[in-house]
Amino acid sequence: MAQEWSFFGCSLRHVHSQLGSRCQATLLNGKVVSGHLYNVDPETETLFILQTSNDQQNHVPGTIAAGPRDNSKDSVRAMVAMRKPFISEFHIADDSKNDKLELDEMDAMAHISPQVGSVAEIKARKGRLVAMLQSKRIPVETTDEDAVIHILHCAHVHPPYLPSTIGCQNSVVRDRVESMLQDLQAAEMTME
Repeated sequence: MAQEWSFFGCSLRHVHSQLGSRCQATLLNGKVVSGHLYNVDPETETLFILQTSNDQQNHVPGTIAAGPRDNSKDSVRAMVAMRKPFISEFHIADDSKNDKLELDEMDAMAHISPQVGSVAEIKARKGRLVAMLQSKRIPVETTDEDAVIHILHCAHVHPPYLPSTIGCQNSVVRDRVESMLQDLQAAEMTME
């Protein structure tokens, strides 16, 4: 019999019911990350915590944080991603009903559009992006097992393959890939 999925004692159903609740993860190095439970990817066992300015007093090195930041303390937000092997403890606050965020509210805070498309649309967008890159003779690597599109070994486009999902340290490459993704989005809008 297959073992039931569990993330630090939480079933998938429990995690889903607690999305938006306050939570805390302690990393193996002792650092603590707290915020609102955004999601746990059941396949990669990656924990996503949405932090606001109150949660970000000590950003944890070694975690991925992305999100808009400006000089206004109230609007500072970040999405922190941590893989299960690097987490020693994880807890969801039981009494966080008053502090619980709705999913739409978290998506808006993280600037995530609910209109990213179905799984089939995202897969088709990936195919169109890979075809566009290949037609421009740009080196690209991806597989069915790896959802990320790797471009020139320095840019990485994650699902749902939008300009906001590009990871790249080289600003010139990033701008060019972002421009291509915007062109692809414009083409998709004319197809509708």
